Amino acid sequence: RESFGGTAGNIAYNLELLGHRPAVVAAAGHDVAPYRRWLMRRGVDCRAVRSVDDQPTAEVTIITDRDDNQIAGFYVGAMRARAPLPVAFARGALYAIVAPGNVVDMRTLPARYVRLGVPYLYDPGQQLPVLTGADLRRAIRGADGLVSNDYELSLVQRKTGWALPQLLAAARLVITTLGPKGSVVRTGRQVVRVLAVTPRRVADPTGAGDAYR
Repeated sequence: RESFGGTAGNIAYNLELLGHRPAVVAAAGHDVAPYRRWLMRRGVDCRAVRSVDDQPTAEVTIITDRDDNQIAGFYVGAMRARAPLPVAFARGALYAIVAPGNVVDMRTLPARYVRLGVPYLYDPGQQLPVLTGADLRRAIRGADGLVSNDYELSLVQRKTGWALPQLLAAARLVITTLGPKGSVVRTGRQVVRVLAVTPRRVADPTGAGDAYR
């Protein structure tokens, strides 16, 4: 089954369902027109989506087992290109989410948001293997919050050399998702455990993390 997706589209779609006016900052390929129209009909601002005419849009192939574990193969396509962030466009933002995408953007967007005074949530996710400890420390220091699953959190700690107290000193929030066990929201003063809703059935776990963001 082929579906629309990607971290930017998934997050923006869910924000729109919650009544917000999200905008996507990303690069897409020559085949993106149907997805762009689909997002725009749902109120997602796509003016900052860069079109790369000689590449297809990035694509991921996912195999999910009966326990909802997943193995993914990724074709980067147009995501090799950096995404634009017009200053006038970004100045109107109330909040930003830096999610897995072009790795250079993930290194530079946090600093740009700091300069523009836009608070942001940092989600290194699937790009953790290529982001360095220095990359992560710089991005987390300026972030309003760090979000990851428990495995990704262990990688962040190993790469940065920071324990939880140091992460919390750098970012206001450290949010950790735990699958069916829910999630944990940590601040410097408290730990809030959020239980997961038990679904009648799991149709497909793909995009659940993006929906949580």
